[in-house]
Amino acid sequence: MTDLTSSIIELEHSEGVGSPCSCGNGSRTTRCTECIHLNVVCDVCMVASHQYSFLHSFEKWNGFYFSKIQQSSLGQSIKLGHGGKECPCKPSPESTTNMIVVDINAIHKSSVDFCFCHTSNPHWQQLVSVGLFPGSVDRPETLFTIRFLKLAHLLSTIGHISAMDLTTVMRRLTNGAFQLDTPVR
Repeated sequence: MTDLTSSIIELEHSEGVGSPCSCGNGSRTTRCTECIHLNVVCDVCMVASHQYSFLHSFEKWNGFYFSKIQQSSLGQSIKLGHGGKECPCKPSPESTTNMIVVDINAIHKSSVDFCFCHTSNPHWQQLVSVGLFPGSVDRPETLFTIRFLKLAHLLSTIGHISAMDLTTVMRRLTNGAFQLDTPVR
């Protein structure tokens, strides 16, 4: 095996997996595949370090290999209306809305916390203000990032990629082995 091949295979494992995290909150089991350094940290540290990077892809060590997980499974949510902080007028923890977000790196199951202040904009407007285009104005359940819409436009006009082919590519990016497990609405 060449040194290059060995180096690529080493990316599938990280030093210190399962050891205590430096914060003391848990074991080092989770990593982000979007960040340059594949540091493995506990779930609490991963969520804290990705407060404003809610569309990064995470992997969690399951004892044998790193498997993809959704940020929402760690309690991460997209908070609107207060600069990334939770709305003080949020009625209850159950008022979080689960949505599908299509971005250039994958299709994500995400949790969205809207602003409920009496001066807040309609939900669709809160989404657009952070670069998320809702599939519907009345009751959005699927969101597209503006950068995904720009990429889809270029691929369809320059590359003549059909919507079906683009959907297949997005499913493979999300989960190449189990494409039917990709979240869709």
